[in-house]
Amino acid sequence: MIRKLFILKLILFNGIVFSQNILTYVGNSALVTVQSNTLVYNGGGLQTVGSAVVNNSGNIMINGVAADGLTIAPTTSFNLKFNGAQSYGQLYIKDIPQGNISGKVNKEFRADVNSGTTAKQQVGLPFFNYKISDLVSNITNSPS
Repeated sequence: MIRKLFILKLILFNGIVFSQNILTYVGNSALVTVQSNTLVYNGGGLQTVGSAVVNNSGNIMINGVAADGLTIAPTTSFNLKFNGAQSYGQLYIKDIPQGNISGKVNKEFRADVNSGTTAKQQVGLPFFNYKISDLVSNITNSPS
């Protein structure tokens, strides 16, 4: 009996230790809006599910540890919103391993701002486990 309880405790402990920590959960059909000049601080992981929408015009800072995770569901829209020539939504991720981060973030922009006709844009690199051919395909097949 004691042996069975010990094994059960060991299994539960391993499940807890090796799972990703999620501090903030954005549920199905939820709408989260972060206004300009606002900081949302998260001391752990973030997970979105279903058709959740996150519109970030301010700053979201996720300051995690190695056991934390950042998971954005494929059906979720996580948007960095354009606020004008000097301001746009920012997502800051610290101390979460690349292997624990999944999903895509959309960045809203206007081609004529600060760049004239050349349409230069800022891009955060590298794209972890994301092929250049997939990037080119997503850019060239985007709606105009």
